[in-house]
Amino acid sequence: MTAQVYPMTLEQESIWLDDQLSDGPSAYLEPWVLQLRGDVDRRAVHRAFAALVARHDALRSRFVLAGEEPVQIVEPAPADPPLPRMPCSPETVDACLRAFMRRPLDLGSGAVRAVLLEPDPDTVLLAVQLHHVVVDDWAFHTLDQEFAEFYRAFVAGRPPELAPAPPQPGPFALAQRSASSDPAALAYWRETLR
Repeated sequence: MTAQVYPMTLEQESIWLDDQLSDGPSAYLEPWVLQLRGDVDRRAVHRAFAALVARHDALRSRFVLAGEEPVQIVEPAPADPPLPRMPCSPETVDACLRAFMRRPLDLGSGAVRAVLLEPDPDTVLLAVQLHHVVVDDWAFHTLDQEFAEFYRAFVAGRPPELAPAPPQPGPFALAQRSASSDPAALAYWRETLR
């Protein structure tokens, strides 16, 4: 399977451009941390994260210039996405999380980075840094629910019970760009916005 190239949605392009023009750390980095306690199945955590990445194109996207046009490149779902472990202790876990979340994120390499922290034998933290170009505040609820369902399903040895995946940004961007170049649509909006 090969990477798919799409135009960015108009919203993604605006965020991407602002991020490219800013000096210093990005204002668009979003933290997402899940805490699992008790008898945590570490393999199921890894499998649930891999399934989530496979389900959402945005989690496999990188954003680059192709000639003079910014594009979204959706990479194929890896069989085993990287989920490195970051050493920490109960005393250092907060500092480790802050250090991880402060690291710059290069959109040309990807808009998501994840790590596992295990401050004690009964606690696993899945820390994910996402760029706002691929996630809004509303999306975290979806990610929480889907990760939990994948995890429960893998622990129980059953198929996950999820609705079909939501619309993906790449095909939406194609439709959005097509509609924005339609002369009838442009005439409608010019008249409507007068």
